Amino acid sequence: MAVTRLVDQDHHGGAGGRKQRLVVALHPALKPETQDSTKTIPAKAGFVRLKKALGVENASQGESFDVEVDGVGRLSGQVDFSNENFLGLRTADTMYRFFGRNSFGAPVGMTVHDFSGSGDSAATARAWGAFLEEVYA
Repeated sequence: MAVTRLVDQDHHGGAGGRKQRLVVALHPALKPETQDSTKTIPAKAGFVRLKKALGVENASQGESFDVEVDGVGRLSGQVDFSNENFLGLRTADTMYRFFGRNSFGAPVGMTVHDFSGSGDSAATARAWGAFLEEVYA
């Protein structure tokens, strides 16, 4: 079953609106879609594991980060929000939003808001999907 959904979307909300690519990825191991619970991650551990994999488990809003993400590449930027259920990272041309929805019985999810004007949505979704698979293997 596909766990990654792509949404191409333009945002032109008036003056200053920019075109963006929006990529949405969900990790299946944290969603009870089947009766096989061998891959279920405890709710609290799921998002902590993600933050550790990104090297920002203790980062606070406003702190800089620099991390090599397997299959995705190097990300350098700033933590623009972090709590137990949400993580926002910002680079020069992209916003990454991670949702600890596992606390509510849903999969950990993320969105990539790419304002670079280039890129491949399918490749981005595959790369982040593979990263999430690795984090929760």
